[in-house]
This record gives sequence, C-alpha cells and structure tokens, in this order.
Amino acid sequence: MNIQTNDFLNALGDSKNVAGGGSAAALVGAVAASLVRKVYDNEKNKNRHTDKIDEINKRIHSLEEIQERFQYLIDADPKALEPLIQAYKMPQDTTEAKEARHAKIQAGIETAARPQVEILELLTDLAIHQEYLVKMQPKGEIVTNLAESLLFADSAFKVAHIGARTNYEALSEEEKREDRLEHTETLLTIGRDRIASAYESVSKFLEDKEWS
Repeated sequence: MNIQTNDFLNALGDSKNVAGGGSAAALVGAVAASLVRKVYDNEKNKNRHTDKIDEINKRIHSLEEIQERFQYLIDADPKALEPLIQAYKMPQDTTEAKEARHAKIQAGIETAARPQVEILELLTDLAIHQEYLVKMQPKGEIVTNLAESLLFADSAFKVAHIGARTNYEALSEEEKREDRLEHTETLLTIGRDRIASAYESVSKFLEDKEWS
C-alpha cells in the first residue's frame, strides 16, 4: 500500500468504491504490528535481554512478514470482491444460466471471504507475539504501545470476523457453510482470548507500575 492516508479514507467513504471493512481491518492490523515491532526494538536494546537477542531478532523478522502481509491485504481485500460482483451481473434468463450464475456466486463468496480469513489468521499470529512481550515484562512508557497494539488488534479481529461471517453465511451448501463459519469462530475465540489475557496483565502494570 503506497497511497496517501487521505486517498485511502476517501476511497473508504465512497459508496462507489468496494474498499470496506476488510481493508480497514488490514490497515489496523498493520498498525498493531508496527506497535509490537516498536516494543521489540525497545526491548532488544535492554541489558537484561542480552541472552535473548537472537530470539528477539527472529521474532522481529516474523513480525515484519506479518506486517507486510497486512499491507498487501489492504489492497487485496477489495480486489477479491470483483469476481462476486461480476457473478451477480450474470444473466439468469434460463435454467442453465441460473445454475451457472449460482455456481459463480458461490465461488465468488469463497474468494471474497479469503482475505478476511487471512486477516484473522495473521491477527492470531500477532497475538502470540503480544503474549511473548508480556512475558518479557517491558518497563516504562513503552508498555503503553503494547496496550495500544492489543486494542487495535482486538478491533481488527471483530471487523474481519464480521466480514468473513457475512460472506460465509451466504453459502448455499450447509456443510461447507458450517465448516467455514466454525473456522472463523475458532480464530476469533483463540485470538481474542489471548488478547484479553495479555491486556489484563498490561493494564495491571499500567495501574500498579509493576508486573504481577
């Protein structure tokens, strides 16, 4: 994503533009990942973590890949809607045409949901990094950035989940629909549980100025 912030916001607010919640969730996920990266960068320079430098650098590399993927999905999400949009425009004046249209719509639903599911998967991976940083017990104002990253990630989780769920609920094949919905619910539950636990610890530190 190389567009200016104003351009992105204008596109998001334009009813004629297909960019929506998925793109916004990917952007917020990238912001959360950037804040986690900042905390890692701060901690790796601390003398008390000299024995963890290799591990921290490895995790920073993993985090950078997550952030890059979020950035890719900002643009990929609206593009994934195009096959579905075109499918709805297909003719349905004959039985064969209706069947062809239905098949294309069902395939388009899967394509449209995929970026939102990937956002959920990336956020779940990000939550592992956030948990690790809580265990490192950073000190000072940098902990505020960790708290902010958790709040951003939680919001992105909810937004991406709504998008994926809305798409999958339109699948006509019950078994496939239930399978896809169960997967998104599992990602949401696991990820948000991790975030809630980490945020509880971070909030307590910010209140007491020490880790419990």
